[in-house]
Amino acid sequence: MAMDEEKQNLRNYLRQLRRQYHATVDQLIIDQQLITRWQKLTEHLFLDANSIIAGYYAVGTELNILSLLRYLDRQGFCLCLPVLTASHHMAFKAWTPAEVLIPGILKIPEPIPAAPDVVPDIILVPLLGFDAQGNRLGQGKGFYDKVLYEIKANKEIITIGIGYGCQYLDNIMVCDKDYPMDYILTPEKIFVTNKD
Repeated sequence: MAMDEEKQNLRNYLRQLRRQYHATVDQLIIDQQLITRWQKLTEHLFLDANSIIAGYYAVGTELNILSLLRYLDRQGFCLCLPVLTASHHMAFKAWTPAEVLIPGILKIPEPIPAAPDVVPDIILVPLLGFDAQGNRLGQGKGFYDKVLYEIKANKEIITIGIGYGCQYLDNIMVCDKDYPMDYILTPEKIFVTNKD
């Protein structure tokens, strides 16, 4: 079986698994767990007042991180969210939880077009699956992988995969286009995967 076909089968399985798990969660508990894990994770991170943190707007059964983003906003961090351009290139625009979002090209809520373009220092990346080595299985479009490599070519960044613990896999097949995560943050655990 080709890698692409194997990955697609795995995505289908993980989407079903995540749907089943998502239906059982109490979002208020998840919110508190994520904030607690973030506070623990910051022991590993170099953060200053100028750090720009990219979040995401959860779609479907993706792990909802809006409460974590509100917490980071209250801590004084500059936030941003991904946007897709007409050519389906991912970029990031500044945003605060008090600001309105509008449907983007894929109908995912995004900051308004007039919001400033920014380049994040820390990127919270949604995922379908992950392993202990920091390999991430996404939706298969490659938007994140491409933009992360582009940003990394010009500055140091920290990537943090975000998902439920049930999305853990023993090993994910990867190719050179797949961008590895430095950390994985779940409500239950932090995986420190960077190799420095």
